[in-house]
Amino acid sequence: MSLADKELKKIDRSEKLPAGVVLSGGGSRMPGIVDLAKKEMRLPAQVGFPMEMHAPVDKVDDPSFATVVGLVLWGIGHENLAGKRSSKMSSVTDSVGNIKNWFKNFLP
Repeated sequence: MSLADKELKKIDRSEKLPAGVVLSGGGSRMPGIVDLAKKEMRLPAQVGFPMEMHAPVDKVDDPSFATVVGLVLWGIGHENLAGKRSSKMSSVTDSVGNIKNWFKNFLP
């Protein structure tokens, strides 16, 4: 929290975010983390959940998946804006394949 606040101070935004902070990822599930964020950052705080996701896996609405869901959605939008893809589904399939290939480099 102190590192995030330090960055906000650099841009003169410490304690000046009207919407507050949104916590995501697995750490956002820790008991008391929202209260700690409110106290330390002196801002409203809440846990962010991925929304409007339809997937063949459970718990897509878990905050632990917020970052990866956001990155996939960003990637789909980025590719569509660049005119590389017309089908969101093929883009998701390609993205998942690319992620699998990336992980294969690290696994025996």
